[in-house]
Amino acid sequence: MIWDLSTSGCFNFKSTWDFFRRRRDENLLYNRLWINNFPRKISFFVWQLISNLLLKTKGLQLASKCLRGCLSEESAFHIFWECTLANSIWDIVFQLIGCQKISCNSIEDLLTFWLNKAHHSKSGCIYSHLLFFTCWSIWKARNNLRFRNDWEEVNKILSNINHLTFLQNATFPYQAWQLHNNPDLIMHFKVPPMMTQASSFLVSWTKPEFGRIKLNTVGFFVDGRAFGGGIARDHDGNFIFAFHYEFGVNDPLSADLYACLFGLNRCLTKGLTPIHIELQNYTIVNWLSHNRDIGWNFINPILKIRNLIGQLNANISFVWKEANGVAVFFSKIKCTSQVFDNVEDIPEEATILISEDMAGKRYGRRI
Repeated sequence: MIWDLSTSGCFNFKSTWDFFRRRRDENLLYNRLWINNFPRKISFFVWQLISNLLLKTKGLQLASKCLRGCLSEESAFHIFWECTLANSIWDIVFQLIGCQKISCNSIEDLLTFWLNKAHHSKSGCIYSHLLFFTCWSIWKARNNLRFRNDWEEVNKILSNINHLTFLQNATFPYQAWQLHNNPDLIMHFKVPPMMTQASSFLVSWTKPEFGRIKLNTVGFFVDGRAFGGGIARDHDGNFIFAFHYEFGVNDPLSADLYACLFGLNRCLTKGLTPIHIELQNYTIVNWLSHNRDIGWNFINPILKIRNLIGQLNANISFVWKEANGVAVFFSKIKCTSQVFDNVEDIPEEATILISEDMAGKRYGRRI
């Protein structure tokens, strides 16, 4: 018997050990999947995609047809590239980045071209994110159709891609190198569609429906410190309570979340229900109102808020900053963390703002 791992042909432990500890050849494509400050679940999903693991099932595997009526066998390559829906989406995405659409024979061809040729750059630029968000949105649309019979058209999927990129930028703002020194690129994703309808208009704080309490909250992040403020008022606009509180978090989104959570907990303590919540953070309103992807660092407070929404029979809506002036005032007030239960204890400026809201004062809003 000859031992192939040694030059002498004789067995020895060193050659065996060297064989087992030998590294595999590196695949540069796999190394580009793991990006700092990016959702790990999406990176893991793309790893499954290029490893041909997405459609793996236990037991006997039966070929299935594309759910979009293409009459083609459903494979990963068909779902993400060949399908008419996917093709329409990639047409728009390639046009967005100013790159001519390519022909490819596999998912790995697409990812390799995009990451290494279309816009070769450091891992973590907006083009890498856009590629991953597009694949993720196409996959979610496929699953929604298969398991929920929810048919999503091209515009809906593009809206989801827009939302994910907007959320990424809101959580970790893009730097110049990530935008390839093209700051105009982020304008495609910076403002949600509902906010682009007018350039100038009037807004005002509105009273809640009869019997409902309105809670306005907002976070304020400055010099590495996170504060929150809020106010609860009845259906006539009368003061119930207000608060200013400092939270031990380190980003603006968390400040908004914990301000909302604090206000809801205060409503629960005082037995106030039902509640109408108004927030000026569009991302959080989307998280709480729709089945959107939640930022991976914010799942815990979101789940707590959703639980309180159920307990307090609460609903939620977006409010412009100009119509949220009282909450903004309490978030920035110069005082220690404090809850105000009596209107006599609040500053005179806050009393004036509350009176103006009750009178229906309108404020100019420019976008």
